[in-house]
Amino acid sequence: MNPSYALLATAFALTLTACGGGGDDAPPPAAAPAQTSVSLAEFEGVWKRDAANDSCNIDFVYNTAYASRIRDVTLTNKGNGVLEVANAVLVYGDDTCTVKQGLVTERYTVNVAQATRAGRDNVIKGVFTLVGSTISGDGGLGVNLNAMPDGRMSGIITNTKVIGDVHNARLQFADADAGVPVDADGYPNDFYAENYFVR
Repeated sequence: MNPSYALLATAFALTLTACGGGGDDAPPPAAAPAQTSVSLAEFEGVWKRDAANDSCNIDFVYNTAYASRIRDVTLTNKGNGVLEVANAVLVYGDDTCTVKQGLVTERYTVNVAQATRAGRDNVIKGVFTLVGSTISGDGGLGVNLNAMPDGRMSGIITNTKVIGDVHNARLQFADADAGVPVDADGYPNDFYAENYFVR
């Protein structure tokens, strides 16, 4: 996983209810186990790299003649437990990210669920699915790609299992990349300290 890119998700947990039978002698229905749900509110909005981690990355994945820098990651609650993640990356024609070419954005949706991690609350998990991308000059010289965006820019290929959290005002996430310790369901066990975004 490229620690410069990354993406997030949130969760709604369903509360199960049991249906009981009729009749005065029937025992009351068993109570469903209590489940808590995560709040989407703290995830929503536009997130950026802080100054210390706002790096210029050479060899842009869709044209290695370009370099790139994350502009922002925007998270939107689409309702019914679906979160949209839009990763916008500025593309440059030089290795110091000074000659702007344009903007490439990859958009994902994820059906989120609650995850449990030690020392954390409101942690989410889900599987990202690429739903589209846009390419624009965005006031630059213009972008010529050697391949259509397919998720590699964000480091999140479709069907990647991801966990996310907002902790100490930092948006953090981790994906189940090769070599990353995972739980029984295949989700990462922990977050990467250096991989975060701020408001």
